[in-house]
This record gives sequence, structure tokens and C-alpha cells, in this order.
Amino acid sequence: WDEPTQSVLGNRLQLKASTFESLLAHRQIRDPLTYTAADYGDVWRSLLAYATDPSVKGPAAAVAGLSAQHTGIGRSVTTSYAPGDLKYVANALADLETAGDFEATFEPVLDGAGSLATLARIAERLGQPYRQAGGVQLTFPGNLADYGWPRMGSQGANSVVATAPANTFAPGTWTSGYGSGRGVDTARLAAGYPLLEISVQYSGAAITDQEQIDAYADGYLGLVAGSPTIPQVTIDASSPAAPRVKQLGLGDEAALLTTSTRHPARADGSPGLQAIVRIIGWTVVPPDDGQDGKITLTLGGVPA
Repeated sequence: WDEPTQSVLGNRLQLKASTFESLLAHRQIRDPLTYTAADYGDVWRSLLAYATDPSVKGPAAAVAGLSAQHTGIGRSVTTSYAPGDLKYVANALADLETAGDFEATFEPVLDGAGSLATLARIAERLGQPYRQAGGVQLTFPGNLADYGWPRMGSQGANSVVATAPANTFAPGTWTSGYGSGRGVDTARLAAGYPLLEISVQYSGAAITDQEQIDAYADGYLGLVAGSPTIPQVTIDASSPAAPRVKQLGLGDEAALLTTSTRHPARADGSPGLQAIVRIIGWTVVPPDDGQDGKITLTLGGVPA
């Protein structure tokens, strides 16, 4: 994508690249699109096809080697997209994933001819359980060179109100059921935690009933309840026990075992932190002159 070179001294060229889905952040919905009682998965794939269809957007819209796995989510949505909104396809897909409570990824694969291709895949939950994923263990000290543990209590909340604007299918505005227990972490409040309120504006697929906006409030609560913690771990590439990226699937579970001043060893000497976590992202930096390559994993599902 970018060439952030700041100096020509040293004859070094810097390049910045991103994975396939970054292309969709540059494709807009410029035609009227309407879906009635369609499976979330079908709408998701339809938007992807629209963004990459040469017959709609011209030959330059085509993406070589792109295919989609035809998986249904089992839940339906009625929605429309107006060309005047000029919504980016990447945002529309992300909104569908949030509203439909499913996950998506674009996986690099080899096709039948051995050429590099991209498979678009959706599921209610991506990845495999710990044992099925090969029992990958991430240990510090061990095959991790470092790890961070940022806890963002200032961004947490235990009471969420979600709102959504009127749309073609429903003329009134929508507000989640404040006072009904939806979007509220009743367990933490009952345990004596102080009330922390937040409101969020929904901008995804059109809301057509109260349950949809209530479910969105519940889902958003899951992101901000407690002290959101999204750690990153750095793999020690020189360790023989270090997992390689090709061994890891997005959403796969792994065991995180760490001992440090942040997580001191337990009384029996075992690691202070022992948790099953999900791999929700990674960043790979290739080897450079005099420097080893670096693999950083972003983890989800960690204990608060």
C-alpha cells in the first residue's frame, strides 16, 4: 500500500502492506441494494461479490483467486443500502458481523494449480478449540520473548444504551431496552461495582424490531464489560518450540502460561497466569539487516 521511506541514505526502501480485506476499505456501495429476510451470510457474500464484480464496477474491480465459502448463519436480516450514503464495503461487512453475531476472515490458500488464492470464510465462531487446534502453548519465559497486558478500565462500562436511526423498513428511531436488563452487567453491579454508563450509535444493517437493537446492546456490553484487556505476545522466533504462523488459525484457541512481575508464580511454582485464549490477530515483520523477524499475536478471551 505505502512507501513510508523518509530518507534515501543507506539505500533502503520501506514498504507497508496489509491483508486482502484492506482493499474493501476502498470500495463503496454506489448502487441501491436491498435484502429482504435474507440469511446474514448471504448478504455478507453478496456485498463482497458486489465490491469485486467486474460487470458492476468495471474490470479493475476484479480480484484474482478470490472465492467465498457458502456457509449460512441461520439468522435473517432485512436491510437496504442507499447509494447516497457511499458506505464503504469493509464497514458494511463489519456491521453485519456485529449485528448477526458471527465472525469472518480472508484466508490465504493454494488453489488446485498451486497458485496463491484467497478464501472468504464466515462462521458463528472461527477457529478450533484448544485440543483440536493442536494444543499450542504460549509460554513466558519460554517461546515468548515478551508480552503486554494492557487493561483499559477507563474504557469499560456496565450499562450500555444503543440507538439506531430510522430506515426504509421502520420509520421510528430505535433505542435498546433501558431498564429491562438488556445491555446491563447485572452481575457486576450486584457485586458492588460502581455504575459506568455508555451509549453507542448503531450504523449497520437496518434495524426492524426491538430485539435486534437489544441484542446489539448486549453484544456491545461484551466488548466493554469490566476492564477490556487485549494483550499482545511476541513470539521468540529463535525458540525451537515457537509456533509458526502457518500453524495458527484465526480464532484458534491456545494455552497462555506466563510468569512475571505482573503475574507472579503461584504457591506451587506453576505459572502465575494460566488461561485458554483466542488468537484474534497477528502482525508479522520480516527479518531485516541484523535483526530477526518478529511475530506478534493479539489475543482475545482473556480473564479480566
